[in-house]
Amino acid sequence: MPVATFRCDGAEVPPEWEGDVADLRSSGPDANLRVALEAMSGGLTGQLPERLEDLIRIAAYVYAGDQGVRRGGTEMARSLWQRTMRLAVPVRDPDFWNTAELRGALVDARNFVSED
Repeated sequence: MPVATFRCDGAEVPPEWEGDVADLRSSGPDANLRVALEAMSGGLTGQLPERLEDLIRIAAYVYAGDQGVRRGGTEMARSLWQRTMRLAVPVRDPDFWNTAELRGALVDARNFVSED
């Protein structure tokens, strides 16, 4: 099963994630992902809550990673269709996002939307 590893906006990638690492960047001259948070908060008064911004960015990284990695094989066998996708994502509140329950929910959501 192919493995795709992404470093999102310069996040630290765990050393055990060996192999090729693709960069997803939402800002700077080398940006390859557009996350228009200001467009989403246009109808709201004030700024989006930080955790909501993090969740939107996580969703954008998952989508970009899913779209950016080809699936193996020419036939639609499940073993060829699935991949392992790993994302190192910067967040503002790591303790919140790293709880076992929330991480499990994020992995389940990622697996559902990417069919991995």
